[in-house]
Amino acid sequence: NRLMTLPFENGNSILDGAILTAFEQLSNTYTWTGASDNNYNINSNWYPPRITPRPSDILIFNNGLQSEITSVPNDFIRRLEISNGTKLSFNVLTTNNGISSQYIIDHNQSTDSLQLLIEAGSSLKLNSTLGEKWIWKTGTGKNLISGKLEITNQFDSTYADFRNSNNLFPQGSVLNVNGRYRKAFLSSLNKTFMDGTCDIGGNISDGILLPSMQKLSHSKLKFSGNIRQN
Repeated sequence: NRLMTLPFENGNSILDGAILTAFEQLSNTYTWTGASDNNYNINSNWYPPRITPRPSDILIFNNGLQSEITSVPNDFIRRLEISNGTKLSFNVLTTNNGISSQYIIDHNQSTDSLQLLIEAGSSLKLNSTLGEKWIWKTGTGKNLISGKLEITNQFDSTYADFRNSNNLFPQGSVLNVNGRYRKAFLSSLNKTFMDGTCDIGGNISDGILLPSMQKLSHSKLKFSGNIRQN
């Protein structure tokens, strides 16, 4: 048997960085820890550190805390999971000169592939307060919202687009859309099944809101505010 020794520099193996980089490249699942702060872009807030974002990434929030995630940037991911009673508010990264930010979740596999999961007792609030242009879009996979999804905006420059997805809202779920929207595309092609509570308010114009939602036995719908062209 031969004993292998590793080269050291300043008390640490010089291979540590190489091993960490290789591990990061092999993994595409990142769990939020918030170890440094609540900034989405700080790689040390993820485990393993999210150094190189990729469209194949799966992001998990499961610490059971209520957190306001700041500086959410342009991102394209495969799946977003919120579980274990975790309550999130996503605040868009402030943009300059009217440049749009886009957050796209697309499994890009099949219509039955899970791309957005919000478990019962968990919630996600999409928030834009400074007039940023923010496009939130999901692809052709499945959105399973057993908890609460809240979409709010104080200006009319943001829209949510769930038209191409299979949207499932089981009993006990909550969908709340409120604020000012230029567009709020949430459903088409008979792909949204609502068995929870749907509360639509605020001022929504130039949008297709719920053109083909299939209401199940426990669904509760509430419409208020100024909703046009829906």
